[in-house]
Amino acid sequence: MRVRSAAAVTALLVVSACGGGSAPTPSPNSATPPPAGTPVPGQAISRADIQNSFAALDTIDSYTFAGSYFTGYTGVGTPVSLNGTERQKPQYELSNSVNRTNDNNQPEIDQYIRIGNDIWVNTGAPDAFYHYNATDPANGALLAQYEPYGLALQIAQSSGAQLQYQPMGTEMVNGIESTHYGLSQADRANLIQQSGLDPQSWAGDIWLSTHGAYVTRVRFGPVMQGETNPVSGFMWDTTSINCDCPVTAPTNIANP
Repeated sequence: MRVRSAAAVTALLVVSACGGGSAPTPSPNSATPPPAGTPVPGQAISRADIQNSFAALDTIDSYTFAGSYFTGYTGVGTPVSLNGTERQKPQYELSNSVNRTNDNNQPEIDQYIRIGNDIWVNTGAPDAFYHYNATDPANGALLAQYEPYGLALQIAQSSGAQLQYQPMGTEMVNGIESTHYGLSQADRANLIQQSGLDPQSWAGDIWLSTHGAYVTRVRFGPVMQGETNPVSGFMWDTTSINCDCPVTAPTNIANP
């Protein structure tokens, strides 16, 4: 998931299915996370900390992720799930899969695989991958569409312009020691009031690893189907780090 510094936008916005933004620039594994916004133990975190916590994933050799969110309006909400792998070594590799249901209640899947400068995309119709070169300027829009994969918007949602999260203790998240941060009561009440949703359906929690301060889990916004509005709640988990999780090239190529 190649995003990595998201522009500051308001906490309430519409989440698209496949992200957006400018074409990403790969970061070497040895890159140092920006010092601004590094969480201080026992203190609240805000926008810079959260944005940096996603950027810090780029300093890990490899990781896998899974998430979901809802799009649509109250009482309708279309569930979208995503999962994949990102690797920094021995070269930049990425595998993303997004699953949703279309207007005819039929499943749809978008798959995006990148190994070095080779990219393969399968949008499910036809059921075959198409090959592209990441260095070709003509494919810049393709990278911008698929490599952020909604993460930039998710960062913007949970970071917001003024949102604050208070530390709530240390927990294990998917085998990673993490600090649990909860949205301040004032911010939570304000967002719920703006959304008009049942407070029980609203989440506002972020977990950052105690070593490295990268994001390990997010639960933000209306995370229950049927309670969505133009704002989409989302869930994110860093499911493993420094893993034996190779990214492999597809074999069903439509234009080899």
